Amino acid sequence: MQRRRFLASLGLSISLPALSKMEAASASTRPATQVSAWLLNTKDLMRRRIFRLPASSQRRMAWTIDDGTDVRAIRDYLVFAKKYDVRLTFFVYSGMSGWAANARTMKPMIESGQIQIANHTASHPDLTKLTPAQIKNELWKCHKFIVKTYGIDPRPYFRPPYGACNATVIAAAAEIGYTSPMMWSGTLANSTPASTSQVWNFAKKYVGNEIILLGHANNRLASPLLKQILDLAKKRKLKLVTLNDVFAPVPPSPDAVTAVSGDGSASVTWEPVVNAQSYIVTVFPSEVQYEVKSPKLHLDATGLTNDTNYRFTVFANVFGNASAPSKPSAWVTPRALMPTPTQTP
Repeated sequence: MQRRRFLASLGLSISLPALSKMEAASASTRPATQVSAWLLNTKDLMRRRIFRLPASSQRRMAWTIDDGTDVRAIRDYLVFAKKYDVRLTFFVYSGMSGWAANARTMKPMIESGQIQIANHTASHPDLTKLTPAQIKNELWKCHKFIVKTYGIDPRPYFRPPYGACNATVIAAAAEIGYTSPMMWSGTLANSTPASTSQVWNFAKKYVGNEIILLGHANNRLASPLLKQILDLAKKRKLKLVTLNDVFAPVPPSPDAVTAVSGDGSASVTWEPVVNAQSYIVTVFPSEVQYEVKSPKLHLDATGLTNDTNYRFTVFANVFGNASAPSKPSAWVTPRALMPTPTQTP
């Protein structure tokens, strides 16, 4: 832990660590089924589909990769991403063995925030042909695989296979926390075998500002072109981003911050925030700050002055976004330990 007085110099990371046990349990538990008013309106539902990145003063593109039926193609993307520090988003079809086979390589890249993982179902069906219960089961089976394999909660993003999406799909997905149906606005058209020149022609057509680019890891057609596509993006002055870089919401504040005083110290605890990379604990009235790396949910604040009142707030850093500070703990007053009385024989 490092004591900090001002966070502007901290440089919030966008790393994504393994969930704590409490977070993993929460991420593996379906939220209660609640259909809010907007779920009843088909037009509102369909407007929730995301096809492009929002407008920004910075030119940017999200390069996304689906399926993963070829373990070598997944590996090609990872080697490329690591070598050139490229940010990618993978939509995991969890029924394919390549995701587990490449997990050891992927996990550090996920933890650093360079790679993002999202949901593409367990068996890649046309979701529009399934019942709401079947839709939820497809997404939830993939969800549990991602939590178990990578230690993160991939919500709220999912991509319906084949882009097959209707109001029933969106409503069912939202009931288990998948509220962002992610489509695309450009494609490399390499889901099935084609020529390398065709893939390159699609890249030249679609690599551009605000584009969500769709690629596939089903064959190695695009592998020889990855650096060439990256160079094209640079030539067009595009910054490559993950979906979290653009769409990640402001995280919730930590709950249940409690403090127990000691001799010149206090023990502070709080509830987890899903996918938090770190927590910042502020001590009042001194305003000294401590950084606690997730998944730890505890701080022993030392060097406090006895017989002085202190309280603590905590905020979370998730995908580079800081939550609002928590409600402060109750005031605590460190005290010097009383010496143990000496017993006379």
